[in-house]
Amino acid sequence: QVSAAIKQRGSIAEALRKSQEGERGPQARIADATMLMGSQDYARAANANRLDWLRRFRAMGGTLIAGTDMQFGGIMLHRELRNLAAVGLSPLEVIAAATGVSARAIGQGDKLGSLRPGLPADLVVLNRDPSGDLGALRDIACVLMSGKVVSGDFRDAIFN
Repeated sequence: QVSAAIKQRGSIAEALRKSQEGERGPQARIADATMLMGSQDYARAANANRLDWLRRFRAMGGTLIAGTDMQFGGIMLHRELRNLAAVGLSPLEVIAAATGVSARAIGQGDKLGSLRPGLPADLVVLNRDPSGDLGALRDIACVLMSGKVVSGDFRDAIFN
């Protein structure tokens, strides 16, 4: 149903909006949102809906990527990464969604998102391995931009 709507409308967002409306109707969704507005449970309900949408999108074969379109960037990106893990991506799949997969999704896979000769050496060196714990992504030893250390002490990150 959604893939046919995407082909017809040419927009994933429009197709998903229409498929969600088809489940219960737009009036029911507006009534639900109105009842929750101002409630302490609104943020939890919104996140539960977001996770449900991500699960369904992935189940339909959609590619999940990480970005900072939650307006806040930085720390909110870590929340987005946790959401991707919550819907079933492994830690390494989450990291890929924030790097190479995202770069390919915006048509920049030949320029960004991986470590290869000739590409910008913008990266973080971590103190811990994030493949078992995404929390390690916040334990940064140093940051490199264009191959130069801009934050942290690179020697300590390598030799300690």
